[in-house]
Amino acid sequence: MRAIFILACAAGVVVQPKAPGTKPPAKAVTTPPSMTEVLYDAPKDQAGDADQDGKRNATGDEFVEVCNTTGGAIELKGYALIDSDAWWFRTEEGKRTLDLTRYKHDGKDFVFVFPACSLAPGQCAVVFNGYSRAGGKSSGLGTHEKAGGKNDRFGGALVFDAEMKTLKASFGNDGDWVAL
Repeated sequence: MRAIFILACAAGVVVQPKAPGTKPPAKAVTTPPSMTEVLYDAPKDQAGDADQDGKRNATGDEFVEVCNTTGGAIELKGYALIDSDAWWFRTEEGKRTLDLTRYKHDGKDFVFVFPACSLAPGQCAVVFNGYSRAGGKSSGLGTHEKAGGKNDRFGGALVFDAEMKTLKASFGNDGDWVAL
């Protein structure tokens, strides 16, 4: 049996009053985007060419789709997609930590931290594993450093290449999870 578990969490922000004696404003809640699709086992034929680069790659064509299901824009900067093997992130010193602010992108664990970009209501972002393009250019695709523009081939979605550099940085087909 193949299974993949999807986890997501909501973030809350409390705004503190600036002037003494004023009432605190109501708690402002920031609604996170929703994971709406995960392709962890690309079909074995040409239909598995999910990134539409002309070749099917079992690892490179894996993707996660994140959509804005709210009525307002969502800033994606700092949101991260991780799988179970990357639960502890690597730092520049090679140590493992849960602190994403110290994460060093090395393409060896499936971790993708979104750069500054915004999703309009109803808009989606698609993050491809990108292993098949390792070392190559991802023409028009966003990366962890910079977002690309809307991609008409993917219904106006923002499309990203996670730039994974090893086959091990992929979703397990027999059981794994991805978290936002």
